[in-house]
Amino acid sequence: MQSEESTPLLQLWLQQCNAKQQIVQPELLPVLLATGVQEKKLQTLITSCCGKRGEWLSRFNEAWNFSQNQTTEQLWQTGTPEQRKTVLREIRTTNPDEARTLLQQTWPQEDANTKIAFLEIFAININQADILFLESLSIEKSKKVKDEAISLLKKIPSSSIVQQYQQVLQQSVELKKEKALLGLSSKLSLQFHLPATIDETIFKTGIDKLSNNKAFTDDEFILYQLIQAVPPSFWEKQLAVTPENIISHFQKDAVGKKMIPALVLAICQFNDNNWAFLFMQYSEIFYLEILPLLPLQQQEYYSNKYFEQHPDSIINYALQIKKEWSVELAKNILKHIAKNPYQYNRSFFNQQIHLLPAAIVAELEKCTPPEEHQRTMWSNTSDYIIKLITLKIQTVKAFNE
Repeated sequence: MQSEESTPLLQLWLQQCNAKQQIVQPELLPVLLATGVQEKKLQTLITSCCGKRGEWLSRFNEAWNFSQNQTTEQLWQTGTPEQRKTVLREIRTTNPDEARTLLQQTWPQEDANTKIAFLEIFAININQADILFLESLSIEKSKKVKDEAISLLKKIPSSSIVQQYQQVLQQSVELKKEKALLGLSSKLSLQFHLPATIDETIFKTGIDKLSNNKAFTDDEFILYQLIQAVPPSFWEKQLAVTPENIISHFQKDAVGKKMIPALVLAICQFNDNNWAFLFMQYSEIFYLEILPLLPLQQQEYYSNKYFEQHPDSIINYALQIKKEWSVELAKNILKHIAKNPYQYNRSFFNQQIHLLPAAIVAELEKCTPPEEHQRTMWSNTSDYIIKLITLKIQTVKAFNE
């Protein structure tokens, strides 16, 4: 396992070792502790699997001090910057309120760069209870810290910034009846028009007055920025129609079409799973950004459906999935990779082997490209994939015997 230098395989081994409450043999301690210096995400697992002997050995090398048996409070007060970020991330994930209280206690002593790093982590589980703390940062000396706080406030639907944006859009976008077919019938259509006067304070929150895109007028560009900064559900109340109809109206209108990418950004900004699902169904264009908000089964369905049109983009997205790929998705990806051997080399599989299911071994031959020079390279790559997957299987088997 060590000789392959594959972080995912080592992580799998450590996870199995920890789950079975085992510890590594003494001669492996130095190499594992040294690995932990480079692979910070493995430090907790390494600490657990090295046991008391690892804790003792780490005292002789300052770089290995992550293995010391320190409490969360000790790490927060005296740990390295990376350790403190890890503590905040873990607590923010499980208990957002506790993380906020912890950060507020030490906030006055932190420098600007540390504050920015902590605020980036603060985006995890951002919620209404964070508003007062974030609004209090408007008096910070660092503009970057203030900008980061504003960015976080924009993720909270009930924040005053988002509410202000919604008020402007309430006056700017509406559905109106228009005459059609020589005036014999009527239809609903979107109308976009900024009010004559806008509260100037919105331009102090990151909204630009002037368009930086030739396809947008200044007014359209302001609307675009506002639309991407309000929850998609706002439009259900504003236009009093279903999400399916809203998507349809935007797609039919000339200005509305320009605003659709802003709607997509809003879906992602506010993690709106329902709108993501509906948008994937009714949008005329495939938007990769929405995929992470769908159930895993739907993510794979649309990844397979649109794979041929967007192979590299979907592969880049699939690399972020935390679970093994389905055999169908893995086969689509490997067929593309087999035709692009220089773009996806051995190193790629070495670091992504955790995503390949064992069942893909039976499909490797079917992924062979027609070109002779590519066939030889794929044969060598297939052998390497089989070797890595065999290691995965042997690891799980070893800890279950």
